Amino acid sequence: MKAIELKELLDKHRRYLARQQGGVRGDLRMKVLTGLMAPGVNLSEITMSGTVLDDATLTRANFGSADMFGASLARAILREANFRRADMRGINLRAADLTRAILDEADMRPGTLQTHAKATDLAGARMQAASLVGANLQGADLTKSNLKGANLTNADLQSADLTIAILNGASLKGTKLSGARVVGTDFSNADLSGADLRRCDLSGAKLDGANLANADMRDVVMPLELAGVKPELQSVLKDHHQWVLSGGKAGAQASLSGQSFEGARFERINLSYAKLSDCAFTACAFRDSFLLAAQLKGCKFAECRFEKVKLSGATLESVALSACEFRESDFAPLPLGKGSNGEMRSLACTYKDLTKDNLKFVDCIGTPP
Repeated sequence: MKAIELKELLDKHRRYLARQQGGVRGDLRMKVLTGLMAPGVNLSEITMSGTVLDDATLTRANFGSADMFGASLARAILREANFRRADMRGINLRAADLTRAILDEADMRPGTLQTHAKATDLAGARMQAASLVGANLQGADLTKSNLKGANLTNADLQSADLTIAILNGASLKGTKLSGARVVGTDFSNADLSGADLRRCDLSGAKLDGANLANADMRDVVMPLELAGVKPELQSVLKDHHQWVLSGGKAGAQASLSGQSFEGARFERINLSYAKLSDCAFTACAFRDSFLLAAQLKGCKFAECRFEKVKLSGATLESVALSACEFRESDFAPLPLGKGSNGEMRSLACTYKDLTKDNLKFVDCIGTPP
C-alpha cells in the first residue's frame, strides 16, 4: 500500500470517528504494512483483519474496538498502545513490546480461518505493567512472555500456555486459569486470590509470596517444599501427597511413626490422614499445609512454626509442644463423617503462640494451663 493511499485512508477514518462529513471507516484488511512508523495513530474501530504490521512502531497507538482478527504484529513496538475491547482473535503478537499497553476486555481467543483454529500468539511478548482486565485469552500462546506487574484481574486464561512466562507481582484476582499450562511459570508475589486454578499442574511453577486466598484449587497439583527432609522420607511424603489429592487412586498413605525431623521445612504439602504418631519435630516449619485428621498422638514438637496449617480433626493426644508458634492455623473439628474431632487431651504446651488460630469446639480436657 502506497504512503499517499494510507494517508488518505487514515484522514477519512479520522473524520469517520469524529462523525464528520466525508468520513469513511478505515479498511486495511489483508494489507501489508511491515515496518510502519506511526506512533500515536488513531486506529480505533478500524477494520484490519489479516493486516501485516510486523516490526511496526505504533507506540501509544489507539486500536480500541478495532477488528484485528488474524492480524500480525510480530516484533512490533506497541508500548502504551490501547487495545480496549478490540477483536484480537488469532492475532500474532510474538515478541511484540506491549509494555504498559491497555488490553482490557480484548478478545484474544483462537481465531478460526476456514476450518483451522489459530491460537493468539503472544509468545515472548513484553507486557510488563500492561492492563488486561477482563481480557479473553482462552487458549492463547503466552510462552516466555513477560507479564511482570500486569493487571489480569478477571481475565480468562483457560487452557492458555504460560510455559516459562513471568507473572511476578501480577494481579490475577478472579482470573480463570483452569486447564492452563504453567510449567516453569513465575507467579512469585502475584495476587491469585479468588482465581480459578482447577486442573492446573503447579508442581513446576514458582509461587513464592503468591496470594492464593479463596482460589479454586480443585484437582491442582502443587509444588512441594520438603527442604531438610531425608530423600527416602521425601519420597514417602510425596507419595502421600499424591494419595490424598487423587482420593487414594495414586501414591500411598504415609506411615512414618517414630521418625525424627530436624530443621525440616514442609510447605504446600497435604499430609491429611498421615500416620505420624510418636514422631519428633525439632525446629521445623509448616506452611500452607494440611494435617487434617492426621495421627499425631505422642508427637514432640520443639521450636516449630505453623503458619496457615489446617489441623482440623488431627489426633493431638499426648502431644508435646515446646516453644512452638502457630499463625492463622485451624484446629476446629471436621464435619461429621470426615474424620475425628479436634482432640488436644493431655497436650503439653509451653510458650505456645496461638495467634488468630481457630480452636472452636476443640476438646482440650486435661491440657495443662
